[in-house]
Amino acid sequence: MASPPHGAAPAPRAQRLQDLVRRVEFGLFGPRLEVWREQRKRHAIDRLRRRTLVITPMEAAVRLLHLKRLLPTPLVALDLFGKAGIMKTLEYVPFAESVEFYEVYGPFAAHARRALPADKVTIRVADSIAAVRAGTTLRSDYSFVVMDNPISTFGGGYCENFDLFPAVFDRLAPRSALVFNAALDDWVAALDTDHVEHRRRRRAFFGAPLDAAHAANDLAAVMAGYARAVPADRFEILDLFPVPHPGDMMFLVMALARR
Repeated sequence: MASPPHGAAPAPRAQRLQDLVRRVEFGLFGPRLEVWREQRKRHAIDRLRRRTLVITPMEAAVRLLHLKRLLPTPLVALDLFGKAGIMKTLEYVPFAESVEFYEVYGPFAAHARRALPADKVTIRVADSIAAVRAGTTLRSDYSFVVMDNPISTFGGGYCENFDLFPAVFDRLAPRSALVFNAALDDWVAALDTDHVEHRRRRRAFFGAPLDAAHAANDLAAVMAGYARAVPADRFEILDLFPVPHPGDMMFLVMALARR
């Protein structure tokens, strides 16, 4: 996958203005407006799915794993950035035996409790990264891990999903799949406001020199960076492939087997 031309991404200034509007709206209306937006998207997506052959990125990830005979059974899921559960979780929960669902913001978690099946989903209002790193998740044999993480710095020092590695590998079943957000450097410039710290963290994770113009600005570099994060003495990478999102992001899907 080639890097998009520099002009293809929204201007950082326009993105900052959009982020400011979102923050003001959140201050005025709390989570209600954000959940309303997601519910509208969900209804629109469901209408398209019923009437056309459209599938979403999460559906594509699950179907490709199934076609490659890499979809774990049983599917014991760990959802680390769940939000209201309306977009990603609802799409894979029919295949899951159980889901441990994390959302750090209580009002979003309250919406998730109403949207997701209580007989399958355990909702925890907690810092998922801290739980994985401390080993306080409810299980240590997850076969399907979803990281619908922000492509930004957040939470007083976190960045993208980098802080979950390598601790997440201590929570996996012998056969597992990870589905997580990833982005190229050009895209990140339009998705975050703390560019200096974000660039520093990306260089550190992807192993680029501090003076490098880009840490990971093509698909091969992004995939290689995540592949290096896997402890090779403990896990074999069975497959690693991208699933594009409509916007400036993608899923990477990583299938693993314990050695």
